[in-house]
Amino acid sequence: MSQQFDVFLAHNSVDKPQVRVIAKKLRERGLKPWLDEEQIPPGISFQDEIQKAIPLIKSAAIIIGTKGLGMWQVMELRSLITKFVNQKIPVIPVLLPGVNNIPSDLLFLQELNWVKFEQIDDATAFYRLQWGITQVKPELHPKTVQLTAEEWFNSAYNKGESGDYQGAIADYNQAINIKPDYALAYYNPCITGYSSYPSSSVSYAYDFGPPHSHSDILH
Repeated sequence: MSQQFDVFLAHNSVDKPQVRVIAKKLRERGLKPWLDEEQIPPGISFQDEIQKAIPLIKSAAIIIGTKGLGMWQVMELRSLITKFVNQKIPVIPVLLPGVNNIPSDLLFLQELNWVKFEQIDDATAFYRLQWGITQVKPELHPKTVQLTAEEWFNSAYNKGESGDYQGAIADYNQAINIKPDYALAYYNPCITGYSSYPSSSVSYAYDFGPPHSHSDILH
């Protein structure tokens, strides 16, 4: 085994059906997950193969279902924590449907930003999981990804800063659709000279440059 994998899927065997769905969806997004049943042939030690795989991964997802961690998952977690500390790879706690919090005995994981699935085909959760694996924000798809107004605003602000004004306007509009009284989104920070809003909003243009801070536009 010498090929690299984008993410190691550590999980309890009782959660295998849901983990298979996650692996399939990640592959559809162009990612390469490591899943034990796909990589370990019959007659080979699970523990030995898992130890061989860990140096080849770029990130790890610790998948927590309603039954908690499995025996092998606890062993994997110890090795992943060591590698995380030494090489600073992303370790992403993933909460399956029905799990609302990281177990109290996993103090290390409680310090990390986790991904929560409301249902197994949760598009927002897959968006966040892909972001955690690659450490690069995927393109937003308003029809499938349900972000908060603040998250759309932050995406718009970053696009405006990078010069993608049309993309920024689209994301500001998403923020306004969710939160019509969101004043920051109406003022469109970082966009100079033009703006476009949905029919329910006021359309107007600006001639000023970007404010020095978000609070500047309120004065």
